[in-house]
Amino acid sequence: MMLRSLPTRREIGVLAALALAGWSAQRWIVGYASSAPRGDRDPLVILVTITGLLLLLRPLRDITSLPASALALGIFLVASPIRLLAAGEAARSEAVTLLLSASVLGLWWAHRDQKGRATAFTLGTFIGLATLLRVENVGLLILPLGRAWTGARSWREGARDTGLSVGSVAAVMTITSRFLLGPAASAPPRIDLYGIAVRWLSSHQGLLYWHPLLWIGMIGLVLLARKNARSTWPLAAALVAISLIGSTPLADDRDGPALAAGLVGLLPLLVVGMAHAVQKGAEVLRARPALALLVPAAGAVLWNFLFMEQYRRFMIPRDDTLSFADVAAGNAALVARGAGCPLSWPANWRLSRQYDVPHATADLLIGKRVIDGSFGVVDLGDDRVDAVLLQEGWSRPLACEDAICREVHGRARMLLPLDRRERLDVIIRASGAGTMFMKVDDRPLLQWPLSERLTDTRVTASALYWKPPISQITFEASISGTARIDRLLFLRFSDQTS
Repeated sequence: MMLRSLPTRREIGVLAALALAGWSAQRWIVGYASSAPRGDRDPLVILVTITGLLLLLRPLRDITSLPASALALGIFLVASPIRLLAAGEAARSEAVTLLLSASVLGLWWAHRDQKGRATAFTLGTFIGLATLLRVENVGLLILPLGRAWTGARSWREGARDTGLSVGSVAAVMTITSRFLLGPAASAPPRIDLYGIAVRWLSSHQGLLYWHPLLWIGMIGLVLLARKNARSTWPLAAALVAISLIGSTPLADDRDGPALAAGLVGLLPLLVVGMAHAVQKGAEVLRARPALALLVPAAGAVLWNFLFMEQYRRFMIPRDDTLSFADVAAGNAALVARGAGCPLSWPANWRLSRQYDVPHATADLLIGKRVIDGSFGVVDLGDDRVDAVLLQEGWSRPLACEDAICREVHGRARMLLPLDRRERLDVIIRASGAGTMFMKVDDRPLLQWPLSERLTDTRVTASALYWKPPISQITFEASISGTARIDRLLFLRFSDQTS
């Protein structure tokens, strides 16, 4: 059954040459900056990843020409998280997830217009194994379900194939979890729109932020679904399903954002979309070759406009030489201040409007965590905290006994990113004169007299006070009083010891 989805010898040769070229480019571009020593690269991860890519060649060749397929895979080898897998710098579980997802896609593509109990059962088995590794991969179940009901001769036939696929997924997960893995490895998923923004658009672990060329794959999937909606709509639907399932921001803080966010299972879908987009782009350029000059020209005009704006605002010296890095940094700063980072649109626009913060602050706010593990600290004397968490009403850092504090001017506002609604203990280290008033999202939480020396004040805030994903904390001193705050400590209630 799987033989029909295997590539030919010519295609294997093309992929081998492409893999070598992609690996060489990776060595030149990012290899020397890699955090993983050469000895830590796992050959098994490389082998499993290349095998998964081989299984994708047949659906790619059915959709596009061989050059378009090769170019799409080349882009993925260099400009997507697959680069980490192909270099052997990721966990084996991530490589196996890619292999299982590619197997599901290749098998589904080869039999998408045919009915058969064996195919439905095999698809369900592979999806069940992938779901054991990441719960989000259950979204791949859209592929066999779409195959079962698209073109079914009767509802009984569709129900039969659906039952076989869903039943095999459930059986694999139940048997394997009970006898091999023990308790379920993943927490129950929940749908969270902010979590989706974190996974796709945040500078912390956003897939499209770190790998913007994957936009080509998403656009290609939409175009492919429009071209042949009857047989290819499950691809786009599976992409949406994987994004929605388990969309809560994850606790993993590694620098490989897509791998940490559990999105490896949808990468084969984006490869197919990218190949179709490359093919479509080539057709458009053949029909309208002037676009090959128009797009770079528009970019050059925008670059020059931003450069002249730096000149007008005295952001650069008028009678001195400039480095390209300084000009690029200035242009990027103008865009970020005016409209936010384009890689985070439109999530940063919504946060900026909802919490009344600058666009540049919203870019850094998406996906930021303060409470990591059992506690979190906001040190007001740390300059790195100012741009993200501290808004209006705070002074510059001031010497405060043996610490660095900030003085409260009028109504001082602070943003606190939260993963979930929960009970927290808050310890405020402050000094001053008069009375301090503390509110959470405009609800009074605490008022207490200030001491001339730095003193810790503790208050318990129930889960009802907090509003994920971001709560606003405000401080105000009494009319004749002064207040200086050194730091805030947040303790998860279940992890405290008295």
